[in-house]
Amino acid sequence: MKVLDAENHILKRNYNSAFDTYKSVFIEYETSFYKDIHNACICALLTGYNQDALLYAKRLILQGYELDDFQKDAFKKLTENKIIWEELEDEYPALRYTYLKSIDSNLRSKYMEIYQLDQIASDHTKGLNYQDSIFRLLTLRTTTLIKERGFPKWMTNKDTINIKINTILRHYYGFINRLNNENKLQYERADYKDTYNEFRLLVDSALHNGSLSPDDYETIVTYWEIKPQLGKVALCIDYDLEKVYPIFSNTSVTEFETINERRKSVGLHPIVNEGQDINSWYKNFPFKEIKEAIYNCIDCHTKIDYLKIRLDISEHYRKKYQENESAQSTDWFIIKFSLDNFKETHNKGQIFHDIVERINNKT
Repeated sequence: MKVLDAENHILKRNYNSAFDTYKSVFIEYETSFYKDIHNACICALLTGYNQDALLYAKRLILQGYELDDFQKDAFKKLTENKIIWEELEDEYPALRYTYLKSIDSNLRSKYMEIYQLDQIASDHTKGLNYQDSIFRLLTLRTTTLIKERGFPKWMTNKDTINIKINTILRHYYGFINRLNNENKLQYERADYKDTYNEFRLLVDSALHNGSLSPDDYETIVTYWEIKPQLGKVALCIDYDLEKVYPIFSNTSVTEFETINERRKSVGLHPIVNEGQDINSWYKNFPFKEIKEAIYNCIDCHTKIDYLKIRLDISEHYRKKYQENESAQSTDWFIIKFSLDNFKETHNKGQIFHDIVERINNKT
């Protein structure tokens, strides 16, 4: 939960508090995900702890970063500090060598082979029976690999293979969730369950021992779930309250507490309905401007006309916000739970009923 606290501090631009929290996390836990070290490094730079930033930059190289990864605005205070940057450049070859030496190329090739077979099985033209049978065989192979060699250590690093392993695990969980969704399939594939039960225990263990991040875990285990047990987080733009806040999509208020408890148990951000104070351009969403434009539009005759007004005004304010240098720093961090990252949006308010009434009155 400390990492969630650090991310909340960042989203509110309390960088000193975030930096202190990350430092305590790194002392308490032996293994860290590269995203947390990245965030701590940026916090150190923004608060003037340059030596700590240098230490974290070195750790990032040991977890897959290359010098080009530091050529971004987020690391400008690092690259423009001649003394610190030269030290990092001087030590880079040895650090990079240590990182490359830590990679088990033999194990990596085994996972790449599984991934390639997974992609062949994903070809829907061959039918679900073929797909399910191959996924089962690949699950057995993956389970054996994890039991013999442990969960892939590189999942804590910045590594291009991680998205492939995420895909493998997601597909297998997708089959589990399809089993739960379809009674007929439960009967036809009853003998598959033991295969996947053992696999699930290994994935859960990877989460709890720090080998798999909560964000990746959520992506994997909710694949093909009709009603995700960890909730489906969406963005609510509430024109009545004139607030923007996260919600659980298609979830009743009575389920909020249960889902939030599940999320906290696996290290995910819980949400607070109608009132989570998270920093984003949405914090200054132009409700009044949009309402005024909609109610004063003489030439609007369809829902598309009114939609265009909303989109044009909101896009104008989004760009204006992003042009502000202080706003750009929000994008420097790796935080999935941010209003700007939510893909599903729900618009709410009396104004939408008024739009329908205005259109009907004109026809």
